[in-house]
Amino acid sequence: MVNNGNQPDVFPVNYVVDTDRIVIRTAEGAKLAAAVASDGVAFEIDAFNEANCTGCSVVVHGIAQEPKALGSVMRDESLDLHPWAGRDGKSRFIEIVPTRITGRRLSAPN
Repeated sequence: MVNNGNQPDVFPVNYVVDTDRIVIRTAEGAKLAAAVASDGVAFEIDAFNEANCTGCSVVVHGIAQEPKALGSVMRDESLDLHPWAGRDGKSRFIEIVPTRITGRRLSAPN
């Protein structure tokens, strides 16, 4: 979630967790601009096991930046991070360095 103008906004993303950061592959546009212009972002990932009605939800708050140094960009390029719909235009990266991580487990009803 980012602040896009005066409104919060949420975007689906392709991501990978790399050591102590989350890396998102994206294109130029609203998502990239809003993320790197924000004072902070929120990133959420959920998992649900339908068979036993359990799951988890994790929210990462942090600072987003676009890597500029050649070494950083090359490191991100080497990650196994591919857009679902091909690579056309998805040549930029957003790195989120967590400042706070929260989560909860979803238990099956008794």
